[in-house]
Amino acid sequence: MRLQVLSTNFGVDPADIQLDVYQNNDVTVINGDFVVDTTNEDYKMAFALEIAVSGLNCPKSMNTTVFVMNANGGTHDITITKASIKTKENNQRIICVRPVRAYDSLGMYRVVFRSMLPSPMSPSHRSFRDSTASPQKSPLVQ
Repeated sequence: MRLQVLSTNFGVDPADIQLDVYQNNDVTVINGDFVVDTTNEDYKMAFALEIAVSGLNCPKSMNTTVFVMNANGGTHDITITKASIKTKENNQRIICVRPVRAYDSLGMYRVVFRSMLPSPMSPSHRSFRDSTASPQKSPLVQ
């Protein structure tokens, strides 16, 4: 399913962002990409890149990573940054991406989602959290 992008806080036209989503009660998977113009004044003012969307069921997610690469094609620079889903007071779902300020001098960079965002209360998250909380002593070891 394609998410409907309603607005951004960093100067990118919502029509230029194409994000596909698969979601259930435990996890949201987002695929897609968009280009960020680092010379845009809205981008320069943004603490986080916020994408308001319609169609997301998950009100909040754990952090995930997204790829960030040079959009100019001159070099093969690539890194990762964090992303998550949050809900504003008006029940509006927001995809938040941490900007990569080290890439500001490039003029543009591409953000690429191939990302799984687990719900904080999903069974898979609870079982992982519980299994890493403290090592259990084996009943065979005295």
